[in-house]
Amino acid sequence: SLHNYLNIAQQVALEKLAPTEINVDGLHFQLRYQSTGEPPILSIELRNAFGVLDTPRVNNGKTAVLMQLLSPDLTELHTTSDLRGFWTAVYPGLKQDLVRKYPALQWPNPVLASKD
Repeated sequence: SLHNYLNIAQQVALEKLAPTEINVDGLHFQLRYQSTGEPPILSIELRNAFGVLDTPRVNNGKTAVLMQLLSPDLTELHTTSDLRGFWTAVYPGLKQDLVRKYPALQWPNPVLASKD
Protein backbone atom coordinates (compact mmCIF):
# COMPACT_ATOMS: atom_id res chain seq x y z
CA SER A 1 0.00 0.00 0.00
CA LEU A 2 1.14 3.53 -0.74
CA HIS A 3 0.54 4.51 2.88
CA ASN A 4 3.44 2.26 3.94
CA TYR A 5 5.84 4.59 2.12
CA LEU A 6 4.47 7.86 3.53
CA ASN A 7 5.01 9.58 6.84
CA ILE A 8 1.99 10.66 8.90
CA ALA A 9 1.89 14.21 7.47
CA GLN A 10 2.00 12.85 3.92
CA GLN A 11 -0.75 10.32 4.71
CA VAL A 12 -2.98 13.11 6.07
CA ALA A 13 -2.31 15.27 3.00
CA LEU A 14 -3.07 12.35 0.66
CA GLU A 15 -6.33 11.57 2.49
CA LYS A 16 -7.36 15.22 2.18
CA LEU A 17 -6.67 15.32 -1.59
CA ALA A 18 -7.83 11.79 -2.42
CA PRO A 19 -10.09 10.54 0.38
CA THR A 20 -10.99 6.86 0.52
CA GLU A 21 -14.54 7.72 1.56
CA ILE A 22 -16.80 10.70 1.11
CA ASN A 23 -19.70 12.15 3.08
CA VAL A 24 -22.90 12.51 1.04
CA ASP A 25 -25.84 14.08 2.84
CA GLY A 26 -24.61 12.80 6.21
CA LEU A 27 -23.78 9.24 5.06
CA HIS A 28 -20.28 7.88 4.36
CA PHE A 29 -19.53 6.04 1.12
CA GLN A 30 -16.36 4.42 -0.22
CA LEU A 31 -14.69 5.89 -3.30
CA ARG A 32 -13.11 3.61 -5.90
CA TYR A 33 -10.02 5.02 -7.57
CA GLN A 34 -9.06 3.81 -11.02
CA SER A 35 -5.51 3.04 -12.09
CA THR A 36 -6.14 5.01 -15.30
CA GLY A 37 -6.17 8.33 -13.45
CA GLU A 38 -9.84 8.91 -14.20
CA PRO A 39 -12.00 10.51 -11.46
CA PRO A 40 -12.92 8.27 -8.53
CA ILE A 41 -16.23 6.41 -8.66
CA LEU A 42 -18.93 6.70 -6.04
CA SER A 43 -21.56 3.95 -6.27
CA ILE A 44 -24.65 5.19 -4.46
CA GLU A 45 -28.33 4.31 -4.42
CA LEU A 46 -30.27 7.08 -6.10
CA ARG A 47 -32.46 7.42 -2.99
CA ASN A 48 -29.34 8.35 -0.96
CA ALA A 49 -28.60 11.19 -3.36
CA PHE A 50 -31.98 12.95 -3.20
CA GLY A 51 -30.71 15.67 -0.85
CA VAL A 52 -27.61 16.33 -2.95
CA LEU A 53 -27.73 18.86 -5.77
CA ASP A 54 -24.09 19.16 -6.78
CA THR A 55 -21.57 16.45 -7.52
CA PRO A 56 -19.14 15.76 -4.67
CA ARG A 57 -15.56 16.75 -5.43
CA VAL A 58 -12.05 15.69 -4.39
CA ASN A 59 -8.56 17.10 -5.04
CA ASN A 60 -9.32 20.38 -3.24
CA GLY A 61 -12.55 20.73 -5.23
CA LYS A 62 -10.84 20.38 -8.61
CA THR A 63 -12.12 16.91 -9.53
CA ALA A 64 -15.78 15.90 -9.69
CA VAL A 65 -16.50 12.37 -8.51
CA LEU A 66 -18.06 10.05 -11.09
CA MET A 67 -21.39 9.08 -9.53
CA GLN A 68 -22.74 5.65 -10.39
CA LEU A 69 -26.41 6.00 -9.43
CA LEU A 70 -28.03 2.70 -8.47
CA SER A 71 -31.59 1.41 -8.25
CA PRO A 72 -32.93 -0.16 -5.02
CA ASP A 73 -31.83 -3.56 -6.37
CA LEU A 74 -28.33 -2.07 -6.91
CA THR A 75 -28.37 -2.13 -10.70
CA GLU A 76 -26.85 0.87 -12.44
CA LEU A 77 -29.38 3.51 -13.49
CA HIS A 78 -27.04 6.24 -14.70
CA THR A 79 -23.45 7.45 -14.33
CA THR A 80 -22.68 11.16 -14.17
CA SER A 81 -20.14 13.72 -13.06
CA ASP A 82 -22.85 16.41 -13.31
CA LEU A 83 -25.46 15.62 -10.67
CA ARG A 84 -27.31 18.92 -11.12
CA GLY A 85 -27.61 18.19 -14.85
CA PHE A 86 -28.83 14.67 -14.05
CA TRP A 87 -31.63 16.01 -11.83
CA THR A 88 -32.82 18.44 -14.51
CA ALA A 89 -32.31 16.44 -17.73
CA VAL A 90 -32.31 12.71 -16.92
CA TYR A 91 -34.19 12.09 -13.68
CA PRO A 92 -37.63 13.30 -14.84
CA GLY A 93 -37.75 10.58 -17.52
CA LEU A 94 -36.12 7.98 -15.30
CA LYS A 95 -38.56 8.71 -12.49
CA GLN A 96 -41.49 7.34 -14.51
CA ASP A 97 -39.76 3.97 -14.84
CA LEU A 98 -38.79 3.95 -11.16
CA VAL A 99 -42.36 4.66 -10.02
CA ARG A 100 -43.56 1.80 -12.20
CA LYS A 101 -40.86 -0.66 -11.09
CA TYR A 102 -40.75 0.33 -7.39
CA PRO A 103 -44.26 1.64 -6.59
CA ALA A 104 -43.88 1.25 -2.82
CA LEU A 105 -40.99 3.75 -2.71
CA GLN A 106 -41.09 7.54 -2.78
CA TRP A 107 -39.55 9.19 -5.85
CA PRO A 108 -39.62 12.93 -5.09
CA ASN A 109 -38.80 15.75 -7.43
CA PRO A 110 -35.54 17.39 -6.35
CA VAL A 111 -35.71 21.04 -5.37
CA LEU A 112 -33.01 22.68 -7.44
CA ALA A 113 -31.83 25.90 -5.85
CA SER A 114 -30.33 28.43 -8.20
CA LYS A 115 -26.54 28.57 -8.23
CA ASP A 116 -25.31 31.87 -6.84
